[in-house]
Amino acid sequence: MRRLIVILFLLLNCSVFLAQFTNKGVTVTLLNTTEIYLDNIDYRALDEIGTTIDDQGGVIHIINGDWHHDNSNNTGFSTNSGTVSFEGVAENNTLGGDYSTTFNHVVIDKAGRRLSIDDVLQDINGDLTITNGIFDVSAAACGGSPCDFSIAGNFSNSGTFQPRTGKVIMDGSSDVSITSGGTVFYDLEIDRTGETVVDLGDDLEVSNTLIFTDDFLRLGANNLTIGSSGSISGASSSAFVVTDGAGYLRQQNIGSGGRTGAITF
Repeated sequence: MRRLIVILFLLLNCSVFLAQFTNKGVTVTLLNTTEIYLDNIDYRALDEIGTTIDDQGGVIHIINGDWHHDNSNNTGFSTNSGTVSFEGVAENNTLGGDYSTTFNHVVIDKAGRRLSIDDVLQDINGDLTITNGIFDVSAAACGGSPCDFSIAGNFSNSGTFQPRTGKVIMDGSSDVSITSGGTVFYDLEIDRTGETVVDLGDDLEVSNTLIFTDDFLRLGANNLTIGSSGSISGASSSAFVVTDGAGYLRQQNIGSGGRTGAITF
């Protein structure tokens, strides 16, 4: 049986606890600002001994490790309001498994190293923050194709995001923002509920398709560029680009003959 050494920093009372999980059926509950550090341990190891992490506002730091949720003992991860932070200097860690994980907030801070999605679509109910390192949807991990993922909160990139030919789905039910950090998205889908808005935090380019399922993409002072072979689909009276500031909606390579179709702003 695997022995896991987990260091919990309970910041509220400045105490430090060292816990060893060696038995099946353990539930680790992280409250408020509690932090747990997993150093060089694959989350699969927790899964295999039947450990459930119930994150109710804490932070799980994955240091040089992978996150593979195989659910082999019908255990799992309860996201609630916490954060999972991928850190360290390992060259290529992966995020995947036989079962998709629903995260709350995800932080990638890997000192120039890579975290790749492997095998299944991942769902982020909170914010995705790429502080440092590379977040790669992978070239062919999801049925031979790049992996899509959905995010309900803010997308903020000051590292490197590699979308390849995958799709980023902005779902959820509150106003959020995209700060691309200069990344060119391939497919971007706006699928919100409740007449909410996705705001641009900087200029954004979509090389293939900007897909409107429901609600709005608002430019403010930033420009939205659709690539030379790209297009906008699904726009309607309740789903379109809002040009309410100094930002422009730009379509590349219109050519002398122009293009036909609806104007979606």
